[in-house]
Amino acid sequence: MLKSNSCVIVLVFVASLFFGITLVNAEDKSSGYVIMQTDAVTPVSGKTFLTQDVNLYFTDGGKLGTGIDTTFNENGYRKMKPFATWRTDNNLTLIGGFSADSSDAHHVFGGFNYFRLFGKSNSIFVSPNFYFSLEEKSSNFFDFFAEVKHDLGNDFALALEVVYDYWPESETSWGLVGPVFHYKLTKNLDVYTRVSGETDLNEWTAFGLRAGLSWSF
Repeated sequence: MLKSNSCVIVLVFVASLFFGITLVNAEDKSSGYVIMQTDAVTPVSGKTFLTQDVNLYFTDGGKLGTGIDTTFNENGYRKMKPFATWRTDNNLTLIGGFSADSSDAHHVFGGFNYFRLFGKSNSIFVSPNFYFSLEEKSSNFFDFFAEVKHDLGNDFALALEVVYDYWPESETSWGLVGPVFHYKLTKNLDVYTRVSGETDLNEWTAFGLRAGLSWSF
């Protein structure tokens, strides 16, 4: 449950401790990222609300990695998703973890991340995951994310993101699609903005504007 600030503090503390232990044992080739982003979401029939994400990831340069994704919005919704990764080769990484939110939906999930460069200017990233519910009040669902990115040169890049979720028990779907504009401020710091539309595959349900930054190390 994430209905109190104390739960959030405990989860963040545990995640920070996990990162700290990993950092102590890390080699010089360790790496990771910190992502912070804000979305302004406007439902077709509703008022605009803000959502904030803070995502952390770390790997010691070997096969193992750890991370946590967090989501908060001004309507009181909260979500925490700690996870671990295992790199099988240069392109494919297995991922698994736990997800809990303020609606008391608890899932364990598993899937993989696949990244590949095409030449010097193009790349693709896909991440399919299946979420298994841990109680009757929530449902199993499939989540798919894909990004195709093109380097425009002079530190600019343009990408297209697609997200698709499917709940087999209710046979319902949700999707998101939108272009992303990136600008690399430094070698390790990237800022970006995204304009997106959300759909239930029958009609548009919401539109969003995202601003974010990604710091890699």
